[in-house]
Amino acid sequence: ESGEEEDEESGEEESGEEGEEGEKEPLGTSAGLAAPGPEEPLSVEMRLRVTNVGEQVGADVPQLYLAFPAAAGEPPLLLRGFARTSLLAPGGSEEVPLRLAARDLSVWKGGEWVLARGRYVAHVGSSSRDLRLERSFEV
Repeated sequence: ESGEEEDEESGEEESGEEGEEGEKEPLGTSAGLAAPGPEEPLSVEMRLRVTNVGEQVGADVPQLYLAFPAAAGEPPLLLRGFARTSLLAPGGSEEVPLRLAARDLSVWKGGEWVLARGRYVAHVGSSSRDLRLERSFEV
């Protein structure tokens, strides 16, 4: 149901392959991160290419976990998005967008949502225990 990871920015490949029993095939994703221009509302979009490197038709649900800046006082990782691919034939690929709005980057303080400024780290994988891609960005 998944494949190899390729970091589009660095061209590096990573494999998420495991042993035999309880095995998972590697998640086939590559990612790019886009931040808004100065006049646009705050949003961040991560685009993933998911490839089925298995031998059967399958789908995947990449999950986006966010590590807030340390000063925000949030838990280490918060689930902030996910998207299901369509059924992919063996060798088939699909680009999946995962978007973060200003609210996803905010914390509840003093009775209102406040945008947390600083360095964020976005992690993507099939679960919080299987994170295969990572990108950081500043707000």
